[in-house]
Amino acid sequence: MSDTASAPDIRQTMIVFSNKIGSLGAALREAKPGTDILLQGGKYIEPEPLRMCKAGVSIRCSNHTSVVISSFTAGPANRLLHIQASDVDLDGVHFKATFPKGDTPAGLDTASACVEISGDSNAKIIDCTIECVDGHGILISGDASPKLFDCRVQEAVFGISILDSATPLVQGCLVKQCTSFGVAVEGNASGQVLDCWIDSCSKGGVRTGGNTSATLRNNHIRNTTICGIDCAGTTTSKFLGNVIEGTHVIGIQASEQSDIVCAGNSICGSEGSGILVCDAARGHFCQNNIREATKSGVAVRDTAAPIFVGNTVSDCAGSGFVVHGAASGIFRENEVFNNKVVGVAVKGDANTLWECNVVRKNGAHGFLLRDDANGTFQENIIESNAMTGFLVEDRASPSVWNNTIGINLAAGLMLTHDAAGTYQHNRVSGNRASNVVLSGNSKGVLLRNNFSDSPMCGVQVQSHSECTLTENTIANNRKANLCVIGSGNPHVEANTIQDGARYGVLVRDEGRGQFLRNVILRHGLDGVKLEGTSEAVFEGNMIGGSKRVGIYVLEAARARLVDNAVSHCGKGAAVVQRQQPEEENGSWLVWGREGVATVG
Repeated sequence: MSDTASAPDIRQTMIVFSNKIGSLGAALREAKPGTDILLQGGKYIEPEPLRMCKAGVSIRCSNHTSVVISSFTAGPANRLLHIQASDVDLDGVHFKATFPKGDTPAGLDTASACVEISGDSNAKIIDCTIECVDGHGILISGDASPKLFDCRVQEAVFGISILDSATPLVQGCLVKQCTSFGVAVEGNASGQVLDCWIDSCSKGGVRTGGNTSATLRNNHIRNTTICGIDCAGTTTSKFLGNVIEGTHVIGIQASEQSDIVCAGNSICGSEGSGILVCDAARGHFCQNNIREATKSGVAVRDTAAPIFVGNTVSDCAGSGFVVHGAASGIFRENEVFNNKVVGVAVKGDANTLWECNVVRKNGAHGFLLRDDANGTFQENIIESNAMTGFLVEDRASPSVWNNTIGINLAAGLMLTHDAAGTYQHNRVSGNRASNVVLSGNSKGVLLRNNFSDSPMCGVQVQSHSECTLTENTIANNRKANLCVIGSGNPHVEANTIQDGARYGVLVRDEGRGQFLRNVILRHGLDGVKLEGTSEAVFEGNMIGGSKRVGIYVLEAARARLVDNAVSHCGKGAAVVQRQQPEEENGSWLVWGREGVATVG
């Protein structure tokens, strides 16, 4: 070992060889502030912890052939190298510490570490390799603000741990094969982790907890057993432009009372959910690409209340979004497509706002609302889904406004099993089954919607549904613009029902209903047809332009017809045909304004 002194303003250089045990420790004790320690190639066996507590000291190895190895038995809080001074550098050195198994307790600040940087140190670590079996790779604590560039941290419990009020910059590092998390940020720490590769860490790539506010940008996280990124406590950390792929259960998990920002991340191949927001977590999730999850692309549960804007959720083996429990939140301008099950499922007591989303080409329903879910759904485009565009069931009661629901392979909008809600100003068209199906005791209010161009019915009411249809336009549907069957009992008032290929209103089987002040025009067969054992009241309607008749009553059907205006029908205003004579005098069948006979 040689020591070359110089004038006070010129740095001192110490050249250290590995031929003696403890030679690096001796050099650190001997070095004065501002000394450059230059390690020659070899293994440096250090029997005692190393300390850098003098300002301006550096340890360098120009050819990456120096390995510093601990040979002492570490106890809790022991370190191979502890940096406390400012303006110190490490460059090109390989540090390796092996601590007894079980030496790493649950508390991050009491665990052993290969390198710790503490106090207010602003150390710079460049191109170093850190190995630490059963301890931290690099532990950054206190008010330290070090800079780590292009380092490799491997085989630690925690790769890089950032605690207390530390504010490091970690850039271009490789962290791999850790038995817990690659990067852990706790306490009140912040700082930045940029352009790093975090690979094959057992519990997760990154964990942020406590009251932290770190920024993690453009990192590549892959092959973590549980989470890519795990956020807890009250952290407000930001995750921007990261890639999460390979083997993992959850891509990003936000829990407890975290309130994070996730923007521009790519999450692929999660075995569970791409993003899970749970407990009372909040957060902003913007412009993320979530795809190929085994379960749901995004899951929100408990009392979580996140905001999702502009995300793409696609190609998941489960559903795109699943929101349940007592969750709430805002979901705006997301694109949800090619998911194998449902595009968006809202369940439990969830109360959410969905606005300006595109939900298309999913393997089951576009939207599914069930249980006691409610919320507002407005200005969404819901199209080309393999089943129903918007299905509401099991007491769910949403407000659905100004949506476009079209070209779905079953119904466009379906209410069933005691569903309710208000549906206004929606355009529902071209759906293969019927545009709207109301069944199973549903009690929805449909107001000022447009239901058109279905190869089946515009609106089909059945199974004891007692919904209300007011001021809707129902047009150009092939079978019937409005069909009431199977004990359906709607209140239909002031609608425009026109240009159907066959019937304007078809009431059959045991259908019921009140039809008041509707305009029913230009149908290929009849304006109104009643058959089976149906009973209905038609009052004050304008019926015209049907190619056959305005009102056609047959079989055992009964209708109360009051003050309807019927004109320009091909074969007459009304035809009544009975299979069996009526025992009563037919007074229930009353024709108003035109003076047509009551019973034929």
